[in-house]
Amino acid sequence: MKAIIVSHNYPNNLFLSSGTFVRQQVKELKKLGVIPYIVRPIPIAPWPTTLFNKKWKNYAKMPNTEVLDDIEVFYPKYVSFSKFNFHVTTRNFYRCLSNSIKNIISNVGKIDIIHAHFIIPDGFASSLIGMKLNIPVVTTAHGSDVNLYERYTKKEKNCFDQVIRKSNAIITVSNALKHKVEQYSSPQYVESIPMGVDTGFFSPVDSKVEIRKQLGIPENANILLFVGHITKEKGIFDLLQAINILKNKDLNFLLVIVGSASSYKELFFNISQMKLETYVKLVGEIPHSEVKYWMSASDIFILPSYSEGLPTVVVEAMACGLAVIATPVGGIPEILLDNENGIIVPVKEPDILAKKIELIIDNPDKKMKYGLNARETVMKQYDVKLNAQRVLNLYNKFV
Repeated sequence: MKAIIVSHNYPNNLFLSSGTFVRQQVKELKKLGVIPYIVRPIPIAPWPTTLFNKKWKNYAKMPNTEVLDDIEVFYPKYVSFSKFNFHVTTRNFYRCLSNSIKNIISNVGKIDIIHAHFIIPDGFASSLIGMKLNIPVVTTAHGSDVNLYERYTKKEKNCFDQVIRKSNAIITVSNALKHKVEQYSSPQYVESIPMGVDTGFFSPVDSKVEIRKQLGIPENANILLFVGHITKEKGIFDLLQAINILKNKDLNFLLVIVGSASSYKELFFNISQMKLETYVKLVGEIPHSEVKYWMSASDIFILPSYSEGLPTVVVEAMACGLAVIATPVGGIPEILLDNENGIIVPVKEPDILAKKIELIIDNPDKKMKYGLNARETVMKQYDVKLNAQRVLNLYNKFV
């Protein structure tokens, strides 16, 4: 089976942490016999944006094609005006993707299925191309593409509706997202298939001492970990407020923050204002393969988000046997059961978050219980091999 995978955030050497869950799924599908061709359309900004913005400079450096994991990845370029002209940008994305898919077909022959990740723009363009070329299309909704529906313009809602109606199948990464998709539109077929993780790679370690030495963090402290894009919506500032509460207690802890930010100014300002410099370590953006080592070195993983699909990073932390504290948003309550394999805290409640962090630090037995149960949950339901097999089974319904 030949499949074209469309993902505007497929990871590579310039964009280290975006879309890693897609890459992992593709690698497993390849092991099951699927021949994948990746298309990652690259936006090019009108001059002079590329002179001043690092992200756009990196986009301009992208090659036309490269091979990752023995899989060919294509980087067709299109001019993007971002939100300033949604219609023109979407049209440019469509034309660029259409030409790339036609070129792939001319070189490798018949394509059996197109799998688009994210509804807009990937699913929108793919659904049009699939209808034109008579190729079945599967679109995966990951979270923000559905959760932001109420904020969409009329044009964006029309595009959303077309994707849901015209795709042969919609995959959602959680049941919560599935219900939303069915609420907002009328899919031909929709199935919830959570993204899986490599439980062989993301796994507990016998001792944290050596890895903490290598990472330069205290060997005997309670290490709290946040991994994600550093934005208000991820609850990072609520987490800092919780740390500000805990700093006055005799708990011996360090918060490690891993991830990128559009601007670090607000983060630095909050840390400085609350005098948290000795309680917080900023790591920045790192390759996805290195996230595992920070998880292995940590005791508690914390994600106090306001909105999610089913965050892969939570599943990875659970696979590593960490005690996880998260908010009941999106599909998180489907995997994280309060006081069984982790702790659920309300959104925007730093006082409660602080109390739950303190509870785990003060009760090593609870920490161990949550970690063991979390690992067991992931092994049974969220291994990437199970995910890939379910996706392949869905492909076979339409090929």
